[in-house]
Amino acid sequence: MDLLAFLHARLDDDERLGTLHTRVADEIGLAADPCDPRGGIRIVADAAAKRRMVERADAAIHLADETPEGAPNAAQRQGQAAAWEAVLEFLTEPYADHPDYDPEWKP
Repeated sequence: MDLLAFLHARLDDDERLGTLHTRVADEIGLAADPCDPRGGIRIVADAAAKRRMVERADAAIHLADETPEGAPNAAQRQGQAAAWEAVLEFLTEPYADHPDYDPEWKP
């Protein structure tokens, strides 16, 4: 499993957990607090924000890979890709104890 697939799978897990948390809270009559960091609404929103970062990183990395060496903006795109690769590695840290985590992703 590569880093992107790993992150997408973990974010899918987080979204399912957040949705389940919210559903159970509704069923037992607890008011959902969007500011509660452990609440379902926050979990789903956090996963969605991280997913947007993963997608932006993936696009930047692909753009750098497709930029011909020596192009006027190649160095800039390579630098941006390296920064986004670091962001992706940071996003894997909370899941370091997952069996599919690859220690090579540790920043």
